[in-house]
Amino acid sequence: ALANSSILSDTRVVDNAQSSLNPTSIDDQKIYLIAIALAMVIGIFSINTKEFLNKNILFRKEIERRITFPIIAEIAFQAHSNPVVIESGKSSQIAEEFRMLRTSLLFLGIEKNNKKILITSTIPGEGKSFITLNLALSLALSGKKVVIAEFDLSNPTLSNKLGLEARGLGVADYLAGDVSIESVITPLKQYPNLFIATAGTLPKNPSELILGNRTDKLLEYLENNFDIVLVDSAPVGLMSDGYVLSRQCNATLYVMRHGHTPKKVLDRLEKNNRINYLN
Repeated sequence: ALANSSILSDTRVVDNAQSSLNPTSIDDQKIYLIAIALAMVIGIFSINTKEFLNKNILFRKEIERRITFPIIAEIAFQAHSNPVVIESGKSSQIAEEFRMLRTSLLFLGIEKNNKKILITSTIPGEGKSFITLNLALSLALSGKKVVIAEFDLSNPTLSNKLGLEARGLGVADYLAGDVSIESVITPLKQYPNLFIATAGTLPKNPSELILGNRTDKLLEYLENNFDIVLVDSAPVGLMSDGYVLSRQCNATLYVMRHGHTPKKVLDRLEKNNRINYLN
């Protein structure tokens, strides 16, 4: 008896199980809805966190919220090996955007007596020279006699984009007093009505050269002999040349690039503009 009692089960049936004719199963629809909701919440949280931690400009509203100057054009990014996107007789989305920019210049007061436009940015790589070149082409195609003055005497890139000799006679050579104005202006045969004064031989003291009296004489000559003068300046985040040249120009186009221009420069730009009167 003692041996049998040791192997007896200590479990008992308290109540018999009950069942129904309708089987119970997992609610698939409810599970799918919960999974979709969780995925959306996680996705929105991840995107907002990424945008909050991003230090570069991502949205137009970020610019409008921090600076008082108007945004006159938005140029879409287009991956292309050729920096020239404006061609006669051809239409594209980016070409239309440059035409809109050309039209917006009228609101800046660019006309017969106000024709000098400074183009600058904060840091390299924001597309300043790309904008300068294609805006010049768009203006030239409209029948205007356009000249580009490459005043970026530290890191010029327009010469390479146009396939010109990077170290030929140019703006720096004239400012140094070595050559005449006429010798630094080159007509671009492949682009009618378009001329360029390249940077030339890069100096060791570009800011001091730009502060000289010959800068005024060069810009005055270009103003008297061309319909539109585009001045390509060095980024103002690295050098002060843009602020110096802005006083001698009638309008300034400040280029910013999505995902590249730091947000912190916006507040500094607004503050510097109040001090330096960047128009």
